[in-house]
Amino acid sequence: MLEYRVWCHPHDGAENLADDRDYYFAFESFEEAEEFSKSTKGSEKPLVLILQREFIDEPESSKYVH
Repeated sequence: MLEYRVWCHPHDGAENLADDRDYYFAFESFEEAEEFSKSTKGSEKPLVLILQREFIDEPESSKYVH
């Protein structure tokens, strides 16, 4: 599952929605995120995140736990 985030920065002109802190909006498609990014002052280009549903832990060197 993918999530596209667009970070907004009030110090670069984005609306101040988080007490002068940076914030993001999440989108399900790149197209939506890109459109928002292009039309929103103070925003970055979209970033894509992958939801990791499983992971491998290595509590000790060469010891792997699913």
